[in-house]
Amino acid sequence: MHHLMETLLKSVLMDGITDMVFVMRVKNGSEFIYEFINKAAEEGTGIGLQDTGKTIADVCEPEHAALLYAHYQKVVDTGESVSFDDSYLASEENYYMNTKLTPLFNADDQCTHVVAVVKDITDAIIAQKQLKEREERFRTIAEYANDLITMVNDKGEIVYASPSFQTILGHDHQEYEGKFFLHNVHPDDRDEMDRKMIESIKHGQPFTATCRQFDAENNAVWCQSHGTSVYDSEGKFQYMVIITRDVS
Repeated sequence: MHHLMETLLKSVLMDGITDMVFVMRVKNGSEFIYEFINKAAEEGTGIGLQDTGKTIADVCEPEHAALLYAHYQKVVDTGESVSFDDSYLASEENYYMNTKLTPLFNADDQCTHVVAVVKDITDAIIAQKQLKEREERFRTIAEYANDLITMVNDKGEIVYASPSFQTILGHDHQEYEGKFFLHNVHPDDRDEMDRKMIESIKHGQPFTATCRQFDAENNAVWCQSHGTSVYDSEGKFQYMVIITRDVS
Protein backbone atom coordinates (compact mmCIF):
# COMPACT_ATOMS: atom_id res chain seq x y z
CA MET A 1 0.00 0.00 0.00
CA HIS A 2 2.86 2.38 0.87
CA HIS A 3 4.49 1.75 -2.52
CA LEU A 4 1.13 2.32 -4.25
CA MET A 5 0.70 5.69 -2.50
CA GLU A 6 4.22 6.73 -3.51
CA THR A 7 3.43 5.80 -7.11
CA LEU A 8 0.21 7.82 -7.04
CA LEU A 9 2.02 10.78 -5.50
CA LYS A 10 4.67 10.75 -8.20
CA SER A 11 2.44 10.09 -11.21
CA VAL A 12 -0.51 12.31 -10.30
CA LEU A 13 0.70 15.07 -7.98
CA MET A 14 4.22 15.42 -9.33
CA ASP A 15 4.43 14.28 -12.95
CA GLY A 16 0.80 15.15 -13.65
CA ILE A 17 1.17 18.90 -13.11
CA THR A 18 2.66 21.44 -15.50
CA ASP A 19 4.60 23.39 -12.85
CA MET A 20 8.17 22.34 -12.20
CA VAL A 21 8.65 20.63 -8.82
CA PHE A 22 11.92 19.97 -7.00
CA VAL A 23 12.09 18.22 -3.62
CA MET A 24 15.34 19.09 -1.87
CA ARG A 25 16.68 17.25 1.16
CA VAL A 26 18.26 19.46 3.80
CA LYS A 27 21.56 18.12 5.15
CA ASN A 28 23.22 19.62 8.24
CA GLY A 29 20.94 22.63 7.95
CA SER A 30 22.93 24.16 5.12
CA GLU A 31 23.25 21.68 2.25
CA PHE A 32 20.46 21.16 -0.26
CA ILE A 33 20.37 17.89 -2.16
CA TYR A 34 18.12 17.02 -5.09
CA GLU A 35 15.87 14.17 -3.98
CA PHE A 36 13.04 14.37 -6.51
CA ILE A 37 12.53 16.19 -9.82
CA ASN A 38 9.22 15.92 -11.65
CA LYS A 39 8.78 15.51 -15.39
CA ALA A 40 8.05 19.19 -16.05
CA ALA A 41 11.21 20.22 -14.19
CA GLU A 42 13.34 17.75 -16.13
CA GLU A 43 11.93 18.95 -19.45
CA GLY A 44 12.24 22.60 -18.49
CA THR A 45 15.72 22.63 -16.96
CA GLY A 46 17.48 19.43 -17.98
CA ILE A 47 17.91 18.53 -14.30
CA GLY A 48 16.74 14.96 -13.91
CA LEU A 49 17.18 11.54 -12.35
CA GLN A 50 20.92 11.66 -12.98
CA ASP A 51 21.14 14.63 -10.60
CA THR A 52 19.40 13.10 -7.59
CA GLY A 53 21.78 12.96 -4.66
CA LYS A 54 23.70 16.00 -5.91
CA THR A 55 23.79 19.43 -4.29
CA ILE A 56 22.73 22.72 -5.85
CA ALA A 57 26.41 23.61 -6.31
CA ASP A 58 27.01 20.32 -8.13
CA VAL A 59 24.22 20.95 -10.64
CA CYS A 60 23.90 24.71 -11.20
CA GLU A 61 26.26 27.38 -12.47
CA PRO A 62 28.06 29.13 -9.57
CA GLU A 63 26.17 32.43 -9.86
CA HIS A 64 22.76 30.77 -10.08
CA ALA A 65 23.69 28.28 -7.35
CA ALA A 66 24.59 31.15 -4.99
CA LEU A 67 21.22 32.82 -5.67
CA LEU A 68 19.29 29.60 -5.03
CA TYR A 69 21.33 28.77 -1.95
CA ALA A 70 20.51 32.14 -0.36
CA HIS A 71 16.76 31.59 -0.84
CA TYR A 72 16.83 27.99 0.39
CA GLN A 73 18.88 28.96 3.42
CA LYS A 74 16.36 31.68 4.27
CA VAL A 75 13.60 29.05 4.28
CA VAL A 76 15.57 26.87 6.70
CA ASP A 77 16.56 29.79 8.94
CA THR A 78 13.07 31.30 9.18
CA GLY A 79 10.96 28.17 8.83
CA GLU A 80 8.72 30.09 6.44
CA SER A 81 7.92 29.90 2.74
CA VAL A 82 9.81 32.16 0.35
CA SER A 83 8.79 33.34 -3.13
CA PHE A 84 11.01 34.99 -5.70
CA ASP A 85 11.24 35.70 -9.43
CA ASP A 86 14.18 34.63 -11.52
CA SER A 87 15.26 34.58 -15.15
CA TYR A 88 17.72 32.64 -17.23
CA LEU A 89 18.98 32.57 -20.81
CA ALA A 90 18.54 29.43 -22.92
CA SER A 91 18.95 29.11 -26.69
CA GLU A 92 19.34 32.91 -26.85
CA GLU A 93 15.88 33.35 -25.30
CA ASN A 94 15.08 34.83 -21.89
CA TYR A 95 12.84 32.75 -19.64
CA TYR A 96 11.18 34.10 -16.50
CA MET A 97 10.17 31.99 -13.51
CA ASN A 98 8.36 32.45 -10.22
CA THR A 99 9.51 30.06 -7.50
CA LYS A 100 7.87 29.26 -4.18
CA LEU A 101 9.92 27.37 -1.59
CA THR A 102 8.03 25.58 1.18
CA PRO A 103 9.72 23.91 4.19
CA LEU A 104 8.77 20.44 5.42
CA PHE A 105 9.39 19.51 9.07
CA ASN A 106 9.86 16.26 10.97
CA ALA A 107 8.38 15.35 14.35
CA ASP A 108 11.18 17.30 16.07
CA ASP A 109 10.24 20.45 14.15
CA GLN A 110 13.41 20.32 12.09
CA CYS A 111 13.31 21.32 8.44
CA THR A 112 14.21 18.14 6.57
CA HIS A 113 13.11 19.07 3.05
CA VAL A 114 12.27 22.10 0.95
CA VAL A 115 9.75 21.77 -1.88
CA ALA A 116 10.26 24.16 -4.79
CA VAL A 117 7.33 24.82 -7.14
CA VAL A 118 8.45 26.80 -10.17
CA LYS A 119 5.97 28.49 -12.51
CA ASP A 120 6.93 29.65 -15.99
CA ILE A 121 5.77 33.28 -16.17
CA THR A 122 7.60 34.10 -19.40
CA ASP A 123 4.45 34.76 -21.43
CA ALA A 124 3.03 37.07 -18.75
CA ILE A 125 6.29 39.04 -18.44
CA ILE A 126 6.62 39.41 -22.21
CA ALA A 127 2.98 40.52 -22.46
CA GLN A 128 3.58 43.14 -19.75
CA LYS A 129 6.65 44.44 -21.54
CA GLN A 130 4.82 44.59 -24.87
CA LEU A 131 1.92 46.41 -23.25
CA LYS A 132 4.30 48.92 -21.68
CA GLU A 133 6.02 49.46 -25.03
CA ARG A 134 2.66 50.06 -26.71
CA GLU A 135 1.72 52.54 -24.01
CA GLU A 136 5.00 54.40 -24.47
CA ARG A 137 4.53 54.57 -28.24
CA PHE A 138 0.95 55.70 -27.72
CA ARG A 139 2.04 58.48 -25.37
CA THR A 140 4.69 59.64 -27.84
CA ILE A 141 2.09 59.91 -30.60
CA ALA A 142 -0.47 61.51 -28.29
CA GLU A 143 1.92 64.30 -27.30
CA TYR A 144 1.71 65.66 -30.85
CA ALA A 145 -1.94 64.89 -31.61
CA ASN A 146 -4.50 67.60 -32.35
CA ASP A 147 -7.42 65.52 -31.06
CA LEU A 148 -8.14 64.89 -27.39
CA ILE A 149 -6.67 61.52 -26.43
CA THR A 150 -7.58 59.90 -23.14
CA MET A 151 -6.72 56.60 -21.45
CA VAL A 152 -9.32 55.33 -18.98
CA ASN A 153 -8.89 52.44 -16.52
CA ASP A 154 -11.44 49.84 -15.42
CA LYS A 155 -12.80 52.22 -12.78
CA GLY A 156 -13.57 54.89 -15.35
CA GLU A 157 -10.69 57.05 -14.11
CA ILE A 158 -8.46 59.00 -16.46
CA VAL A 159 -4.89 57.71 -16.30
CA TYR A 160 -3.65 59.82 -19.21
CA ALA A 161 -4.88 62.96 -20.99
CA SER A 162 -3.03 64.45 -23.97
CA PRO A 163 -1.66 68.03 -23.92
CA SER A 164 -4.22 68.95 -26.60
CA PHE A 165 -6.81 69.42 -23.82
CA GLN A 166 -5.11 72.77 -23.20
CA THR A 167 -5.42 73.98 -26.79
CA ILE A 168 -8.93 72.64 -27.50
CA LEU A 169 -10.76 73.05 -24.19
CA GLY A 170 -8.39 75.31 -22.28
CA HIS A 171 -7.88 72.78 -19.47
CA ASP A 172 -4.52 71.66 -18.11
CA HIS A 173 -4.34 68.02 -19.21
CA GLN A 174 -2.59 66.99 -15.99
CA GLU A 175 -5.59 68.15 -13.96
CA TYR A 176 -7.69 65.52 -15.75
CA GLU A 177 -5.60 62.59 -14.57
CA GLY A 178 -7.20 60.74 -11.67
CA LYS A 179 -10.65 62.17 -12.35
CA PHE A 180 -13.70 60.26 -13.55
CA PHE A 181 -13.85 60.34 -17.36
CA LEU A 182 -17.40 61.72 -17.46
CA HIS A 183 -16.69 64.54 -14.99
CA ASN A 184 -16.54 67.17 -17.76
CA VAL A 185 -19.32 65.72 -19.92
CA HIS A 186 -22.66 67.53 -19.96
CA PRO A 187 -25.03 65.90 -17.41
CA ASP A 188 -27.62 65.23 -20.12
CA ASP A 189 -25.07 63.22 -22.14
CA ARG A 190 -23.43 61.19 -19.38
CA ASP A 191 -25.82 58.23 -19.23
CA GLU A 192 -25.56 57.54 -22.96
CA MET A 193 -21.77 57.88 -22.94
CA ASP A 194 -21.50 55.63 -19.88
CA ARG A 195 -23.74 52.99 -21.47
CA LYS A 196 -21.70 52.91 -24.67
CA MET A 197 -18.41 52.63 -22.78
CA ILE A 198 -19.68 49.71 -20.69
CA GLU A 199 -21.03 47.90 -23.75
CA SER A 200 -17.75 48.47 -25.58
CA ILE A 201 -15.71 46.91 -22.76
CA LYS A 202 -18.16 44.03 -22.34
CA HIS A 203 -18.22 43.04 -26.01
CA GLY A 204 -14.74 44.17 -27.06
CA GLN A 205 -16.12 46.44 -29.76
CA PRO A 206 -15.21 50.10 -30.45
CA PHE A 207 -17.84 52.75 -29.82
CA THR A 208 -18.67 56.18 -31.19
CA ALA A 209 -20.62 58.77 -29.24
CA THR A 210 -21.41 62.46 -29.50
CA CYS A 211 -21.54 64.56 -26.35
CA ARG A 212 -20.94 68.01 -24.97
CA GLN A 213 -17.89 68.87 -22.90
CA PHE A 214 -17.16 72.12 -21.12
CA ASP A 215 -14.24 74.37 -21.94
CA ALA A 216 -12.37 76.49 -19.40
CA GLU A 217 -15.00 79.24 -19.71
CA ASN A 218 -17.81 76.73 -19.06
CA ASN A 219 -19.06 76.82 -22.65
CA ALA A 220 -20.50 73.57 -23.98
CA VAL A 221 -18.46 72.20 -26.88
CA TRP A 222 -19.92 69.47 -29.08
CA CYS A 223 -17.47 66.59 -29.40
CA GLN A 224 -17.41 63.20 -31.06
CA SER A 225 -15.57 60.41 -29.23
CA HIS A 226 -14.25 57.09 -30.55
CA GLY A 227 -13.31 54.54 -27.89
CA THR A 228 -11.34 51.29 -28.19
CA SER A 229 -10.63 48.83 -25.39
CA VAL A 230 -7.19 47.27 -24.89
CA TYR A 231 -6.87 43.79 -23.38
CA ASP A 232 -3.90 41.72 -22.21
CA SER A 233 -2.88 38.32 -23.61
CA GLU A 234 -5.44 36.60 -21.35
CA GLY A 235 -8.30 38.80 -22.52
CA LYS A 236 -8.41 40.91 -19.36
CA PHE A 237 -9.35 44.57 -19.84
CA GLN A 238 -6.40 46.92 -19.33
CA TYR A 239 -7.61 50.34 -20.39
CA MET A 240 -9.69 52.18 -22.96
CA VAL A 241 -8.28 54.68 -25.45
CA ILE A 242 -10.74 57.44 -26.32
CA ILE A 243 -10.05 59.89 -29.14
CA THR A 244 -12.28 62.95 -29.08
CA ARG A 245 -12.67 65.66 -31.73
CA ASP A 246 -14.33 69.07 -31.58
CA VAL A 247 -17.28 68.92 -34.02
CA SER A 248 -19.05 72.10 -32.96
